[in-house]
Amino acid sequence: MKIRLVLAAVGLAALSSWTPAHAATYEPGIDLFAFDDARITESSGIVASSVRDGVYFTHNDSGDAPRFFAVDDRGCTLASYDLAGFDVESFKDSHDVEDIARGPFAGTSSLWLADIGDNNHRRSDIAVLRVDEPQSNASAVRASDTCPTPAAAVVTATTYRLAYPDTPHDAETLLADPATGQLFIVTKTPLGQASVYAAPLALRADAVNVLELVGSIVFPPSATYDRDPATIPGAGQQNAFDVAGRLMSTGGDVAPARDRVVVRTYADAWEWVLPAGASIGEVLTTTVPTQLALRYDRQGEAIAYTRDGSSLLTTSEDAHSIAHLYIGR
Repeated sequence: MKIRLVLAAVGLAALSSWTPAHAATYEPGIDLFAFDDARITESSGIVASSVRDGVYFTHNDSGDAPRFFAVDDRGCTLASYDLAGFDVESFKDSHDVEDIARGPFAGTSSLWLADIGDNNHRRSDIAVLRVDEPQSNASAVRASDTCPTPAAAVVTATTYRLAYPDTPHDAETLLADPATGQLFIVTKTPLGQASVYAAPLALRADAVNVLELVGSIVFPPSATYDRDPATIPGAGQQNAFDVAGRLMSTGGDVAPARDRVVVRTYADAWEWVLPAGASIGEVLTTTVPTQLALRYDRQGEAIAYTRDGSSLLTTSEDAHSIAHLYIGR
């Protein structure tokens, strides 16, 4: 299968000399790759590997089997991972994985799959599924025009049930603190005021863990794509962003150095400076973020920092969709 690689050479060079700033700025987004794997039809969440540059973990939105994928920066799938250890049929029928995060857990780098979607606001509890981070390697033959045959593995997941302290919420953003491993959920609402909830630092697998309301993010006004859909490349009348689309949080990540945190909407990425020792929840709900207008995607929902924290990568929910790279200046 042909690889849809369109990364500019200058982009790779820029990644090698990154010095974090107080408030990061980014170059306009470029096309990094298109997913080669036809099984990846709705990349709803993405996170960088902690052990190898250019490797990312992603997963599909609701309706897929319980699994995730390791892909490289050419769009090649390196491996697929089927999850075991729970009721697979129940999960496939009624659950909604919306994001993926990486953080420490008992001394181990872990991936957290966020089963937190609830479009109808009716779930009495939600869940996060933890797995040890797989040690995937990038494609061995970088100059090849075709992707290698992906590996396949089964990994055991531990399910941690979570409940809001008030009422059910829809959410698509999961954040993991790189220092403590504490998890944070940002709700999704068309009203522009997203609630931030913190999970207990010590999660229990044998009980429902009650989340704590930290506060709210009030997204600043955005004019991104606030114009005639006919002028937006790739957009049709039914897909143009309205005010609500610019206010809905759909994914997020914490920089590996724990100096910045980002939450995206369908149109923008909003980034906060995270001082040393500060609480992620408090920073999100009490300080003002900087805005990065994102490249247009029909339904862009995922965002991640690169492994070195220098840049941002976004993906969207379409088969063979293009991942956009925003290189830090």
